[in-house]
Formats: sequence, structure tokens, C-alpha cells
Amino acid sequence: MVFFTDLLKKPVIDKANHEQGKIADLIFSDGEQFAKVTHLIYRDDSKARKKIIWSCVAELKEIRTGKQEVKILLNKEDKDITPEFEKKDDLRVRDILDKQLFDVNGLKVVRVNDILLGKRDKNFCVIGVCVGAKSLMRRLGLAWLYARIKPAAKDKVIKWDSVEPLDRELHTIHVKAQKEKIADLHPEDIADIFEDLDYEEQALIFETLDEEKAARTLIEADPDIQEVLIRNLKVRQFAELFAHIPLDQVADILEIMPQSKATKVLSYISTEDAEKIKEILAYPEESAGAIMSTEFIALPEGYSAAQAISHIRKLKPKSERTFHLYVVDDKGELGGVLPVKSLLVASPKTKLAKLMKLDVIKISTETPKKEVAKVMGRYDLLALPVVDHENRLKGVISADEILANIMPESWKRERSELEEQ
Repeated sequence: MVFFTDLLKKPVIDKANHEQGKIADLIFSDGEQFAKVTHLIYRDDSKARKKIIWSCVAELKEIRTGKQEVKILLNKEDKDITPEFEKKDDLRVRDILDKQLFDVNGLKVVRVNDILLGKRDKNFCVIGVCVGAKSLMRRLGLAWLYARIKPAAKDKVIKWDSVEPLDRELHTIHVKAQKEKIADLHPEDIADIFEDLDYEEQALIFETLDEEKAARTLIEADPDIQEVLIRNLKVRQFAELFAHIPLDQVADILEIMPQSKATKVLSYISTEDAEKIKEILAYPEESAGAIMSTEFIALPEGYSAAQAISHIRKLKPKSERTFHLYVVDDKGELGGVLPVKSLLVASPKTKLAKLMKLDVIKISTETPKKEVAKVMGRYDLLALPVVDHENRLKGVISADEILANIMPESWKRERSELEEQ
């Protein structure tokens, strides 16, 4: 086996022992397990590129000179060799160098530093791609130095049957075996990896995600990345993603969009949801109304405990919302808070009006965000109901939402790292 960087600029010798030029590249045909090398490209004395079929190659001859030297020996003389034209869609080995691997296990992006070549089933093939320090040092011509520093170090090779391109032009490649694992990553991890990719690569990865994962990743991404994704997504795609995003966060995304595009997106959303989103967008940016979630459980005060439980089952709410139940009258005015425990242990016929707590700590839609944080801290609350000037329940703000909107970015990163530990 041989590394591609050890072949570059090595002499190509014809059958008459005349040097034809220096090797510049290899062309391959992709396969499931290996990528068969089909052509050799070399530069002659005039620096012109010549492409010849690989069957013209007799052998790669290694010369012992204290360091690895290789000659490419041909089985024909120059006069018997017919160069071919290079094609735009040729898959070139050199194009794989410096492409990025989306390393799911390591939650990072790594670069291809070299390519491992060798014989498989009598064919000369791409066996795998090399990443890591050793291959980088070899490419820089410092393999001797790395060998002294880490004599036992081995090349990190990812087999070709585990690698596939994300697009046909080999702009970015990633690991086949790990492609399915992307869906298992937390959206925050995917969003973090996006920071190391350019906008085309971000779009390619984003397209591999299912709708729910894509929606959550869009929410977690940095504003700059959000803008790129938003710019490239079509209106109908947004409507599909928004089915998996809370309305308050849909409103945040629509604010980033051009007005014309946001209007079109709203036309794909149900009239009821569109009206709620418009209402959220109308609140001042620094107010409770702008950051509250409109997804909450409001139960009519005339319900019995049994009716309330049946209603909640039909709603199938997310688990984090079921700890905060609110009781309202027929006008939607907030009457009280209903602890889940009280509901579960109550007699089935007991009315909610008798179970709810009347001393509700609440805030107005106009309350500034910083004041909301003070109220939550003062009373040690996990959630706060938000009402309008007529005491109608309009939304809920959780402690997480306050942290996300007020806590400095550096604190957020530290908090995220602590949670991972």
C-alpha cells in the first residue's frame, strides 16, 4: 500500500525507460467497498497535463534511498500511449484532500490529509482516507519529525466503504456508517458542528435531517447560521418545519426573514396559528409577550378532575409542559394554578375550582424581560403565566426561556458544558 501524497510529483517512466513527466493526480470510479483507480494524470516537461488509462501502468516501484521514493513504471513506450481528454465529471483523488469529514462520534469536523491506496482484487484502489496528526505531518514533509516525537503513532484511516460524498462534486464528504447516527445527535451538538462548516456544507447536512430534527437544529443554531439556512429554504419547507416548532420560536424566525417571505410563510400556516404568531410579533422586543410560549395547558374551571385528565390525554402534551396546568373561566381569564399532584389524587367528580390555587404569581405581556427574571428568582419559580390587561391567559414563560433570552452567551456555553458533564 502507498499514500497518495507519496506518489505526487514522482516520475512516470515509460517502457523505454524515458521519463514522461511527474504524477499529478489519479482518477477513480467509486464503489461500495473500494474506489477503483481508472486513470493516471501526469505533467510533462511543458507542464501540460496528460491523462492515460491505468492499464498502461506496469507497477509502482519503490526505491530504497533512506526515505520512501516511488517510480511509476509504464508497460508501453511513449509512441504507443494515447492520452485522453480530462472530463469535468472525472472523480479526482486530489479533490478529496482537505475535504471535511463530519465526525459524529467525536462531535467535530476533521479534514482529509491523505489517501491510502493499494491493490484489491487485482485492481489499484482507494482503500481509505487519512485524518489526524500523522497524515498531516507526512503531507507537510515532516513525517521524520513526527516519527521521533511519537514513534508508536499509527495513521488514523477511515475505510472507503465508510465514506461517501454529500454531493457529486466532492465538496464535502462524510462517514456512511455515521450518517444514520446524525438523527441521534442532540440538535445543540449539530448546531455546534455547523459553526465549523461553510454555508454549502451546512445546507448539505441540514438536508439529511428529518423534519423534527431539522426544526430543532434551526432553533438551536447561531443567528448567523439561522440566516443562511433561512435564505436557502423554500417557503413550503418552512411551513413543514414550523409544524415541529413552538409558535413563539416560529415568530422569532419570521422576524429574521424578509417581510415578503415571512408573509408567504404565514399563508401556509393555519389561520389560528398565524393570528397567534402575528400577536407575538406585535409585542415589544424586550417584553414578556415577545418571549413567552403560547403552548400551555388551560383547563376550564367547570371541569371535573376526570374531565381534566381526559382532556390532557387528548392533547398529548410534551412532558415539560404537564407540570404547569392553568385554570381559566369561559372568557379565558386566569383563575388559578392547578398542581398536577392535586389533580391526580383528587376524586374524579371534584371540580377544578376547588382544586386550584388562587394565589397566582403572574406577569403582564408588557412586563420587561429583566423584571420577569427578577420575579422568577424572587419566588423561585420554574414557570410564570403571562396575562393581558384583561387577565386573559396569553402564554407562559419558563425558567429555560429566561436563561436563553437574558443570560450572557459565555454563561450559556458554560452551562451547556456542565450539563454535558
